This record gives sequence, C-alpha cells and structure tokens, in this order.
Amino acid sequence: MSGKNLLLLSAVFMILGFPARCQQTPQVSMSPTFMPTFSGDSIKLSCDNSTAGVTWYFNNAKVSQEGQTWSIAAAAPRHSGSYQCESDGRKSDNFSISVLDYLPPASLSIKIGQPVMWKNNPFSLVLQSEDSLQGWNCWVQKGGRVRKITFKNKQDEGDNRIFQPHHLSDPEAIYWCSDKTNQSRSSPVTIRTSEKKVLLEMLPRPAMIGESLTLKCLAWGTDKISRAIFYKDEVIIQDGDSSDYQINVIESSEGKYKCTATFTYRGRTAGQPYTETSDVQELFVHEPPLKAVLSADSGMTCSCPNCPSAASYRWYHKDPGQQWEMKPSVQSYIEPSVAGSYACRAVWPNKRTLLSNVQTCEFLPLCGVRDLFSEMLLYSM
Repeated sequence: MSGKNLLLLSAVFMILGFPARCQQTPQVSMSPTFMPTFSGDSIKLSCDNSTAGVTWYFNNAKVSQEGQTWSIAAAAPRHSGSYQCESDGRKSDNFSISVLDYLPPASLSIKIGQPVMWKNNPFSLVLQSEDSLQGWNCWVQKGGRVRKITFKNKQDEGDNRIFQPHHLSDPEAIYWCSDKTNQSRSSPVTIRTSEKKVLLEMLPRPAMIGESLTLKCLAWGTDKISRAIFYKDEVIIQDGDSSDYQINVIESSEGKYKCTATFTYRGRTAGQPYTETSDVQELFVHEPPLKAVLSADSGMTCSCPNCPSAASYRWYHKDPGQQWEMKPSVQSYIEPSVAGSYACRAVWPNKRTLLSNVQTCEFLPLCGVRDLFSEMLLYSM
C-alpha cells in the first residue's frame, strides 16, 4: 500500500471515530508513595501504561520478576536503586528508591482494636512523636486509592494524637500520617477485615528479626476457646488449649499462618461447640534498622557509630511496670537524677534510630549500672 493510501486510510479512521492507536511509554509508580522509604515499609511498584508481558529491571539488570506489579513486602537498604519496566518494546524511565536504615520520626499504632478485625467494628489509632504534631495530616489507602482522613473523632493526649477513623468494611486499608511538607511521616499501619467468626491476630506491619511476637486466635463474641490449632504453611505448629502462639522472630519465621478454634458461647446462646478456621495471614520479616548504643560509667552516653553526624538525642526513663517517659535533654550525655531504667535514641528531623539497649541505674548518686541489653523493646517506640 502506497504512502498516499495509508494517509487516506488514517483520515477515514479519524472521521469515523477510530483514531490511530498511540502507544504510551510505560511508567513506574509506587503505592503507597512512601518517600523516603524506611526499613520495613511494604510497597508495591506498578508498571503503568503497560500491556501483558512486562519485563522488570533493577539497576539496569534484568530480573526474574513477572507481572505488572512488583510487591516489596519488607523494604531494606538492599532494595535501594533504580527500577524500570519494559512493555511492547518500550522501556520506562528510571524510578529511584532510597531505603533508609532508620525508623520514621513518628509512630502510628493501634490504640483500640486489632490488626485483623471483623467488618465495621470500631477502632482507634494513636500518632506519637517526640516533636510537635502541629500541621500533621493522616491518610488512608483503600482499593488502590489514597484519601485524606476526615476525622470522625479526634483528641490529643499531651504530644499524642488519638483518632477514630470511619468503620472499615474493605478487606485491607493502610493508614499513615505526614507533616504539612510531606517530608516527615509516621510508620504505617495495615488493618485487615474478615467475615469469619475466627480471626488470627497478626502484626499491622512486617516483623523485626529479634523481637517477640504473640499470635492470637480469636473467636467472635466469646473467649471460651477450648482448642486452638495453629498452622504455618499448612503444617500444624501448635495444637492445644492455648489460644496464643509465641514466636521469637527469625528469618525462617516468614510464612503463611492461620488457626482453627473450637469455641462455645455463654448464657442462653450456649450449646454445642463451634469449630471454624481463620483466614490466612502472611508474616513478613526484616532486619532491625540502625540502633543507638547506650554506655554507662560515671554517667550515660548515647551514640550511634554508623550514623551520620548532626544528630540530637532523646532520653527515656521508666520505673518498673511503668511506661517510658521522655526526658528533656537532647544532648548525648546525661547524669541520671533518679533511679530506674534508661534508654536513648539518635534523631534527625525526618528519621530516628531504633531505641538503644536498656541500662538500669540502681544507686544514686554513684548510680551503679547493670546492663539489660537482652530486654526486648517494642518497634513502635
């Protein structure tokens, strides 16, 4: 067919409402858009404007990843680099990710409720930071769409912000908060729902290697569980009358978990036992981020040998059985003024280290110190 005829045919298609197909260049996008990305974040990369048959590249090298999406369940510094996707012979521009080996400067956690809930049950979240939360907003991603949260109920307790989002009916939702510049943000919280009477309570984030984790098998409307069977990757790992399963998280803890509960109800609804199996919940693990080091001699010094300079420090104190309370000092050295347990961390405007080892100050003014390095601290601190 001559060039003149091709032009004529294209004109006819346009007149009839069939424009010639314009092939778009693929583009890599991130969901949620966590910039910066921190150790332990769960993200998904998508190859937009692509058709079937997508090829992925990491740092210009072809990888075995298939499909239009690439899920990174627990980001780590090794995931830092440039990503590209190719479709129909067209390659996207580089999409760069830098995974920081730190924690976000604020933490978001569940105050009322649990990471896996029955649909439309109420729950509340608490946002915590050592610095001011003025100007911070919170967000939710459901069904691939992100929107700003309209607070149904919000209150402040000191430096903490507590809010109750609208009841959740979606299978999964990811919540996080950020400052007005979007340069600082909180850790994210993932909440899932189920329509089954039995739930397996799982973390709202990937687990950190070295921490202790308790899985709970819950039955709707009752705590009378006579038998609970826990499974990992379809293999029974515990069968008995305890509805809890303890895990000391190591790399091999990663897998798919579920539980089967045999339970009864109290009062007029009592009768024959029910037995039901929960939905499967997947556990992902990651290495701990950088951790501050607390050393003690005549006083206490907080340091982070592998961290950049220009850090300030936060100090925490607690008495036995109490919660951590932040001390006013931001220096790397303090002289304890009261007995009790102490810990510290290094902080910057948009990141912070994991809480240090714990030191206990027993006697004042000399303050003989013993190391409680083995005490496991919560990731949310």
